[in-house]
Amino acid sequence: MKERFDGFVSGRLYTFDRIIPPDRVQFLWFEISLLLCLLTADLESASDPEDYWKHIVPPLLTQLSSGITDARMNEIMTAARGYRDKWMMHEHDGPLGKILDAPMLAAFDCDYDDERYPEVLRLCATKILEDNADFINKYRGIVDPERAPDNFIGERIQWNRNPGRFERYLQIRYNNPLFQSERRKVEPRELLAARERDTEEHKGFQAEMKSYLDEIVSDFHPTQPAAYAQCDENRV
Repeated sequence: MKERFDGFVSGRLYTFDRIIPPDRVQFLWFEISLLLCLLTADLESASDPEDYWKHIVPPLLTQLSSGITDARMNEIMTAARGYRDKWMMHEHDGPLGKILDAPMLAAFDCDYDDERYPEVLRLCATKILEDNADFINKYRGIVDPERAPDNFIGERIQWNRNPGRFERYLQIRYNNPLFQSERRKVEPRELLAARERDTEEHKGFQAEMKSYLDEIVSDFHPTQPAAYAQCDENRV
């Protein structure tokens, strides 16, 4: 969690091109809440998640802001419980998608009827999804390494370092609570098919680019010496 706090403070997380949320800290409160959601979904005892959460979050918040009060900490805990309750209601049908719009609307101080909402959604949705997916995957890698999206050893996945768009879609889908439970799984045959499609697309792009370059070269006519002589005559 400290890595996430550092990423937030440094501007690596939830920073968008051409648009600045007036209350960006809402995304930090959301990730704090997301931690409670994931702990609740994974731990059997109803009391354990909050105990773990309290051992992790308050010390880090105190490091981030030494003047944070108990009252403020209680507000953050209450907000986290609210997110957690809604998450658990939709645990098997894409819970992240049910709660993800709340921090975005709060950060930009707008609602669904606000004329700014479509533009905010267009500019920010992809980055928000990627940052949240990164958080969830790191969490899974800690509590259950077998579910971490890194390689196919047994049932683990080895992703390409520079995946094409079809493999990248599988990466986003894998273990992502935004999707329904059956869509969070990636089978080896799916990965193979995605890579084959990426390879074909890459070959098509290379062929198109070669044809374009050949056309440029064939239309290029080097300047002849006579032209240089004409330029010399026109010089003052």
